Amino acid sequence: MKNRNTAVSTVLLRIFAVCFAAAFFWTLMLAIVQSAQSNYYLPIALAPPLLFALLFVWRKCRALYRRILGAVLTRVFLCACAVSLFLMLYLSYRLRLTYDVDTWDFSRLHIDAFRRASGEGAVNISYYAKYKNNQLLLLILSLLARIVLWMAPNAGPEVFHQCAMALNCAAIVSAAVLCFFTVKRARGTHFAFLCGCFLLFYTPLWLYSPIYYTDTLGLPLIVLPVFLYTHLRSDRPIRNILLFCLMGLIAAVGMKLKASIVFVFLAIGIAVLLFDRFRGKWLSVLCGTAVLILAVLLLQARIDRRLHLTSEDYDKWQFPYTHWIMMSLGSSGGYDADLVKYTGSFETLDERKEAVAEKTIELLKERGFAGTVKHLFVTKMQHAWGNGTLSATYYLCREPTENGIFQRFLTQKGASFRYCYYWLQTGHLLLLFCVMLSGLHLFRKPEGGVVTIANIAVFGLVLFLLFWECNARYLVHIAPFLIIGASDGIAALAEKVVAQEQTDRKLIAVLHGSSVTMKNGCNGADNRSNVLRPKA
Repeated sequence: MKNRNTAVSTVLLRIFAVCFAAAFFWTLMLAIVQSAQSNYYLPIALAPPLLFALLFVWRKCRALYRRILGAVLTRVFLCACAVSLFLMLYLSYRLRLTYDVDTWDFSRLHIDAFRRASGEGAVNISYYAKYKNNQLLLLILSLLARIVLWMAPNAGPEVFHQCAMALNCAAIVSAAVLCFFTVKRARGTHFAFLCGCFLLFYTPLWLYSPIYYTDTLGLPLIVLPVFLYTHLRSDRPIRNILLFCLMGLIAAVGMKLKASIVFVFLAIGIAVLLFDRFRGKWLSVLCGTAVLILAVLLLQARIDRRLHLTSEDYDKWQFPYTHWIMMSLGSSGGYDADLVKYTGSFETLDERKEAVAEKTIELLKERGFAGTVKHLFVTKMQHAWGNGTLSATYYLCREPTENGIFQRFLTQKGASFRYCYYWLQTGHLLLLFCVMLSGLHLFRKPEGGVVTIANIAVFGLVLFLLFWECNARYLVHIAPFLIIGASDGIAALAEKVVAQEQTDRKLIAVLHGSSVTMKNGCNGADNRSNVLRPKA
C-alpha cells in the first residue's frame, strides 16, 4: 500500500509539474511579446547572456562557495538584511508620495487612518463597506497613528507617513529573513543564502517600499505558514495539529489583508495530504481548516464592531464578489472605472448581484467562446505577468513629493526610465524562465517540500488571476515564492551543467587512458618482436 501511495503521489506531482512548466512557458512568451510591444527590445537580448554569466560564475565559484561554513553565510545574510533595511528606508523617503493627495486606495487608507487616530475628520465608512479587503489595514494603520501621537502628541501626518513607510520596509526585510530560515531548514544554508539574497535584492520590492499597502505589509504572513510547515514531525501528531491551527490563524489574518494568501494554506494542505507521510495528517489539516474558518468569522465580526459597520451598511454599499469576476472581463482584465460605476449605480446588494450577473453574461456573449479564451489566456495573463516593473513605476508617478534623480530613473514618466525598465524587464524574463525550469526539475525529481508548496501557491495565483481582476501589482505579495521557485530552477540548471561537464571530463579521461593503453600496447608488441627477432 505504501508503494502504491508513493506511485500515485509521483504521478500527481508530474502532472502538476507539466501544467506548471507549461503555464510559465506561456507567461515567458507573453512577457517577451510585452517587451517587444513596448519598443524596448534590449531585455530580450540581455536575458540570455546574463543567464550564461550567472552559470559561468557558479561554475567557477561553486567549489569555493561550498567550502564556506553555514554559520558564516547566516551572519553575512543577516548583516546584509540590516544594511538593506537602512538603504530601503532612505529610498522610500526619497520616493515618497504626497501625503494628502487622494489618488487611489493606498492614499485613501493613510489619510483615513490618521484622521481616525487624531479625530480631525470623519472617515468615509461607505468605502470600507464597499471594499472589505482594506478594513484590517485601516485598523492597523490607525493603531500605528495612535502610537505615533502617543509618543509625540504634536506630530503631524508627515511623521505618521514616515513611520508607516518604516513599518513597510521592516515587513519586506522580515519576509526575506523568514524566507531564508524557511529554505535553510528545507534545503540547507547554502541554497537558502542564494534564495534569500535574490529576494532581498528583488528590485520591485524596493520600489514598493514607500507604498505601505496590502501587497507588502502582508509579505511576512505569506512566508510564516511555510516556516511552520518545516517544523512538522512525523512522530508528533499533537504538535502537528497545533502547528496547523496556528497556520490557519495566520492565514485568516492574512486573508483580511490579501485574500490570495489563503492559497499558501491550501498549498500546504495539498502537499501534506498527497505527498507527505506522517500519522494524523488528515486530522491536522481538518483542525487547521476549522481554525481558519472560525478565525475569519470572528475577525470579521470584530472588525465590524470597531468600524461600526452594520448589515444595513453592507446592503447599501458592499460590492458582491462577482463584481471582480465581471471586471476581469473588461477591456484589459484589470481595474475598469466604468464597470465600478455600473455596479455602484444600484441601491441594494441584491440588485448589484443581479446586475453584475447580467453584465457578466453580456460580456461573455459579446466576445464569444474564442474571444473569451483569448481574453483570458492572452490579454489578462499579459496584463498580469508581462510587466517586470509590477506596476511600481506607474504608482510612483502619482504625485511624488519631490522630483529628483530617483524619480528620473525609477518612475514611468522619468526622462531616464528606460534604464530602469531594461533592468526590471530583463530580471523578469530570467525569473519566469527559471520558475519554468523549477517545474521541469519537479518532473524529473517528483518530491514534496517547501519548493513544491511554493510552486503550488504560485500556480494557484495563476489560475485565480485568470478569473479575477488582474494587475501586475498582485504579484508583489507572492514574490518570495516566485524567488524560491526561480532559485530552484537555476540551481537545477547549474547542477545539470556541472554534472555534464564532469561527465565529459570522465569520458575524455577514459578515452585518453584507452589511447595511452593502446599506444603502450603497440610499443610493447614492437619491443617484444625486437627481442624475439634473431640477430643477423
